[in-house]
Amino acid sequence: MTSQVKIRIGQEEDLEQLIDLVMIVIEDMDLPLLKEIGKEKTKAMLMESSKNSGDRYYFRRAIVATVDEKIAGVLFGYPNEDEVKIDKSFNQISPKPLFNSKETYGNEWYIDTLVVSPNYRGKGIAKKLIQSVPKFAGNVYKDIIGLNVDIDNPIAKNLYKSCGFVKVSETTIGSHSYDHMYWRYEK
Repeated sequence: MTSQVKIRIGQEEDLEQLIDLVMIVIEDMDLPLLKEIGKEKTKAMLMESSKNSGDRYYFRRAIVATVDEKIAGVLFGYPNEDEVKIDKSFNQISPKPLFNSKETYGNEWYIDTLVVSPNYRGKGIAKKLIQSVPKFAGNVYKDIIGLNVDIDNPIAKNLYKSCGFVKVSETTIGSHSYDHMYWRYEK
């Protein structure tokens, strides 16, 4: 019997597992705050701030993939107009911001973080998470999905291209250069 991937919205009891997955991305981005205060303190502050409904990593902003009821991956996102407020609760408890750069462009629903647990990679879970986004983006009347992908990550770029994303610009977040990509889907 093959395991089936199920997609759902995050739940409060998922929070620690979701933040553990987010930390994989945060560490990869090599952000100054992480270097200054360390992994454990950064994770603790993310756990605390993500209890706030306006936060970047609030559990209700999470689209979660499960396999046999185990969390296999997560996609966090938000409408572009939320960018000005998503880090407010984190910045109130942190010595410096986690992110200093504008990430969203135009009238888009933005994929902030997409990460699949190392145990579940290569099984199509990231693609299923991406393909589920229009359902959630449509709820806030967005027909453009945007994201940033590290220019040195051809595997991720190819995944996004296979889902219909095209490069529209370049940006820098932390110390990395990124391609900003759009996917305009039909409602």
